[in-house]
Amino acid sequence: MRSAAVESLADMGTLAMAAKPALDETIADPDLEVRRRAAYALGTTGITEPTTALIQGLADEDEWVARNCALSLARVGAGAGEAVPALGQALSHPNRYVQANALKALERIDDDASRRLLYDHMATARWCPITSNTTPF
Repeated sequence: MRSAAVESLADMGTLAMAAKPALDETIADPDLEVRRRAAYALGTTGITEPTTALIQGLADEDEWVARNCALSLARVGAGAGEAVPALGQALSHPNRYVQANALKALERIDDDASRRLLYDHMATARWCPITSNTTPF
């Protein structure tokens, strides 16, 4: 029931801005579906700066929570500069969708720190961790 309520807030978009504090709290909810939906919903409210919960959610044990937090930070855009270090860590996440959303967030932040992380990531991303002299392909 609570996850459906959070999903409804996501559907409301910017009309749900008044629910931002409640959504922020629910990113740490014990119910996995509530956390997943809250992480997504925050990005639809039109927030212009990252919340501590979104930044911390990038390290959530659940990959859907982490990817939704990265997506929400991408939606914040340039105002999410505070999240750059955590987004840099998310580039090493085992889930490629978390990585992709973190890359998009860094691209949209577009400050010196985010551009440096993007450059460093591109410079090393071409190296496959399982490629070696004995297995070149």
